[in-house]
Amino acid sequence: MKPAVALQEEDWVKVHPAPAGVTGDERLRQTMLVDAMLPAAGRISGEFAAEAGAEVKALIEIGGRTVLQRTLETLRATDRIGKIVVIGPEEVTSHPAAQGADALLSEGGPTAAGQHLPRAGVAARGERWPSRRGGS
Repeated sequence: MKPAVALQEEDWVKVHPAPAGVTGDERLRQTMLVDAMLPAAGRISGEFAAEAGAEVKALIEIGGRTVLQRTLETLRATDRIGKIVVIGPEEVTSHPAAQGADALLSEGGPTAAGQHLPRAGVAARGERWPSRRGGS
């Protein structure tokens, strides 16, 4: 088996350039961010849902904050996450806790704009999906 090749900082920066005017440690931090897609559509039912006060797991409150809010706060606190896209039902995407995400997508397929999930993630980053003809 071949040994893994270590990615050098300068190689990463060449592939993932930082915005103009950003230098030093901030440049490195911004170039190494990872975007996250957070599925938030898991459901519960019956006695457990009644006791939890929610049918969607992401909306269960623990200590006055939803699981979704706690997850978004934890992802942001890592300082390694760029954009966060939350995917879930209307109950989740319209909930105040979801406002901590950069983009919200309805579960179960295309968004209202007709984008599929990878394209929606690219759009959330402010980029364009490449066309099949080689253009942008």
